[in-house]
Amino acid sequence: MAAPQGSFSSYGGKAVAVEVIDRSIEEQTPGVYETIAKLRSPGLYDVVFFTDAPRLSHCFSAEVKSDENYKKQRLVNTYGNVGVDFVDAPKVMLTNMDFNVNIKLTDIKSGERLTGLPDVEIMGMMASTNWHKKMNANEVNDSGSYSVNMNFNKAGIYYLYVQSISQKFTFDNPQYHIIQVFNNPNQDKK
Repeated sequence: MAAPQGSFSSYGGKAVAVEVIDRSIEEQTPGVYETIAKLRSPGLYDVVFFTDAPRLSHCFSAEVKSDENYKKQRLVNTYGNVGVDFVDAPKVMLTNMDFNVNIKLTDIKSGERLTGLPDVEIMGMMASTNWHKKMNANEVNDSGSYSVNMNFNKAGIYYLYVQSISQKFTFDNPQYHIIQVFNNPNQDKK
């Protein structure tokens, strides 16, 4: 039915949808017809070919592969040249408990780890406040992995951001990690 279900009964059926891409085919050379369609994601697609005159229909499968160069360029456009991986970063923590923030920095285009950066900083920022804490991160064994020890003394939600000015990579990049900090029950027993 070409109407919203609303209060109509569907008799237990489930909605099923088909995305139709209408691309008229044009003759490129005698007997060779072609069209172009841009699909959002890779995968296996069922393609239905239909012509009215002469009446002809044909179905076949087509595998769409991702364009790695396009994917890398899209990542660069979104994140900049530096990729941040928060390694085993906690999602939940207690107040006044030390924990390590370990990150790996990579060049998004080449996939190479960024080693020897002298200016990697990690900032913890409490949500809905102006409170923040910046700390210099130290490289671990020239590996492109950087670490800093942190703790937070108030319960709340914290965002962790990374910056390296030498890489033109600032705290306003969209790569961050969220930690929810709860009051430490052992502190109340003093």
